Amino acid sequence: MKRLFFPLLLLCLCSTLYAGVLDKYESKINFYAKTYNIPVWLIRNFIMAESSGNPLALNFNKDGTVDIGLLQQNSKAVPDFIRWYNKGNKYDPLFWEDNLRVSLAHFARMRKKTGSLKGALCAYNMGLTGYYEYKQGKRVLPEETKILLKRVFKGD
Repeated sequence: MKRLFFPLLLLCLCSTLYAGVLDKYESKINFYAKTYNIPVWLIRNFIMAESSGNPLALNFNKDGTVDIGLLQQNSKAVPDFIRWYNKGNKYDPLFWEDNLRVSLAHFARMRKKTGSLKGALCAYNMGLTGYYEYKQGKRVLPEETKILLKRVFKGD
């Protein structure tokens, strides 16, 4: 019985911590889920897969770009995002509300272009051109995109 106590306690604590990580984002998650017709579970899984809920997350890529914030916006894409989703006004991808709003607007656009949630996630991660090349058999799905799909679409 003692051998089971610690692992069970750890599991309960981790589950509680995991559940609470996204609480502060919940009202905005629900708002954007309705606005863009994206399932709440997908947004929550997407955030956890990309940044573990850390709005200040940074990932330095081999090509010199940086993935920034809650939904890991690529620094190379931010100038386009400013034009497309923020009326030409600068925003801070490290500010969680801006990152969430712009990222989910982009995800919704990718969904419209690809016709599916999984296609949207692939295009979000590897770029729309990369996704089209993948669909045409001109390139393989990157390993990081495969991992993201598994983490977001758990058991699907």
